[in-house]
Amino acid sequence: SLTQTVTYPVHTNKKWSLVRAGDPVSYAIDISGYLWGCGTASYGQLGATTSSSSFILVDDTHTWVDVRSGIENVVALDANGDVYVMGGNRDYGLGLGSTNTSQTYSTFQKVTTPNKKITAIRLVRTSTYLLDEDGAIWACGYNANGQLGLGNTTNQHTFTQVSPEKIENSPETSRAYSSIYANSSIGTGFAKSMLDSTLAWAAALADSNQYMRIDLGSTKTVIGVLTQGRAPNGEHYQWVTMYKL
Repeated sequence: SLTQTVTYPVHTNKKWSLVRAGDPVSYAIDISGYLWGCGTASYGQLGATTSSSSFILVDDTHTWVDVRSGIENVVALDANGDVYVMGGNRDYGLGLGSTNTSQTYSTFQKVTTPNKKITAIRLVRTSTYLLDEDGAIWACGYNANGQLGLGNTTNQHTFTQVSPEKIENSPETSRAYSSIYANSSIGTGFAKSMLDSTLAWAAALADSNQYMRIDLGSTKTVIGVLTQGRAPNGEHYQWVTMYKL
């Protein structure tokens, strides 16, 4: 077996809400929303500090909710849905519009495109992705393999919408069902079908005539359908294997 003695514990008197391992820099967010980091930050990823083998405070001017570390840069999301970046602009990974790949920042720079509230961030090496409040994906940075999903293999220096389409995750109140198990009211129990719901719609009848109807609010062109099985709770693993529109 392997054992390791931790000589310098990571602030044992502090409580953390999130930690992200990275190479060469790792980050953590404490329960106050402050951002901490450690590692070798040759491109400003730790602010004014270039290297630290223990967690140091990086920023306490925002309430941070997520952070992602890349090769030379970092992207962080605050509680207002605003995105900030810092570090090096290798492969245009910062998405600030600059084509200077030698540009570095040791203070957080606010991303202004897209002008949307952001709900999720991802960073893989120098490819950066954002998910906005309307369900649209935006991407920038390294794209030699087409991994940004933009239909080309050109590196992107600004965040570009992956597709003009968006995921329509209509509210429970706009959904209707042919029957509902246990007679649950819409939006409760077995009458829930939004993506990321903890449950799933369950029909009261076990036949092929059961259906779900979703009102999109206006005439729209549907190019695809996403389905999600019931969230496993250790007892029920249920999902649809075949359906028709």
